[in-house]
Amino acid sequence: MPRIIAGAQRRFPFQPNQCHPLHGSRVCRSRFRTRYLAVTLEEQVNSGVTDTDKRFFNANLSTAYDVTTLSQFLQSRWYWLTLALFGIALLGVALYYQYALGDEPCQVCIHARLWVVAFTLIALIMLVTPQISLLRVVGNVGVLIAGAGLFERARYLYRLENGIGDGSCQFQLGMPDWFAVDRWMPWLFEVRNLCSFTPEMLFGLSMAETLMGVGASVCLLAGWVMIRDVAAPLGTQPT
Repeated sequence: MPRIIAGAQRRFPFQPNQCHPLHGSRVCRSRFRTRYLAVTLEEQVNSGVTDTDKRFFNANLSTAYDVTTLSQFLQSRWYWLTLALFGIALLGVALYYQYALGDEPCQVCIHARLWVVAFTLIALIMLVTPQISLLRVVGNVGVLIAGAGLFERARYLYRLENGIGDGSCQFQLGMPDWFAVDRWMPWLFEVRNLCSFTPEMLFGLSMAETLMGVGASVCLLAGWVMIRDVAAPLGTQPT
């Protein structure tokens, strides 16, 4: 590995104030890769670079580019677009089970839908806001709270359908008049059933179990991205 860097530096020497070729920004890595590719085969042979060294270098360079690509995705509007589309897909599945398969939603099911709508709306709002670290942290805090709410409601429903604890379920949503979403959009938020067994979904999991996994995954994702933004210097990132 050092022989490869030495071979590149003989033709394109690094200045003391430049970043190290294996660290630093995406521009630094791209700049070093260009210099490395410009080294002729003769120079590599003369410097004693072996195929093993080159394979090791290329593998590490590829890994660095993969990490950079993931970091750019999490700091871009594509992250929020993916999150919004995921939320819309969840609502689409819920409506399919309700209207196509006849599985009417209960009170807790509607609560879960509200949390899905919450993180979907947050993602849509963040999609059109400037991609600044501070705003991304605020957005991911909201997504984290919504994911935690979804997990709690799904867990509550799981305990109800398995007879664990002494939870109860009503035949009304129970929201105040200023947030009467069941009257504003009854096709999406109206309670039409009492809590009972949820339908089976993929891999033999019930809908409650699936939503528990979704809620936990959303929490982990939002928490991880939020920690990355908090750890990085606050400021504008490329979109």
